[in-house]
Amino acid sequence: MVLITVVILSTACGFQSMLPSSPPPAEPSPVIVSTPISIPPTPQVATGKGAIVGVVRGRDGGPLPKDTRAFLTTFIWNATKTHGIYALDPARTPSVLVEVSGWFQFVNIEPGTYVVVVGTTPEKAAVIIGDDGQARVIEVKPDQVVDLGEQRVDAQ
Repeated sequence: MVLITVVILSTACGFQSMLPSSPPPAEPSPVIVSTPISIPPTPQVATGKGAIVGVVRGRDGGPLPKDTRAFLTTFIWNATKTHGIYALDPARTPSVLVEVSGWFQFVNIEPGTYVVVVGTTPEKAAVIIGDDGQARVIEVKPDQVVDLGEQRVDAQ
């Protein structure tokens, strides 16, 4: 469990006397609010397998709709690794329900190259985009957990 502390500064409103005997205005006193959140532990993977974990949120940073799923699609490179393809086939593509917090994980997957697509249905899903503006291609090696961190998507 991780404890996040938020500091809120209160502000004083009102009138201040300008008389020389007036004390200087008081500094605002902080109000501390602590909210525990639960971050799932790093998953254990079977020997030779891998995992992909992460958090997804809407493009604006808000939560995604209820019943949002993360779909794991295999990515196939061309011979020179300059282009590739992936296909989201709901009958063959594994998926997991995204938690309310946005957390998702695929555990004990075969080493390989993948793309994660997120949405309430395959038709409304959006791919996680990399820094280059293209689908983020994720390479999973044996005995490795790839943490995508927080990702923003235009999923519905």
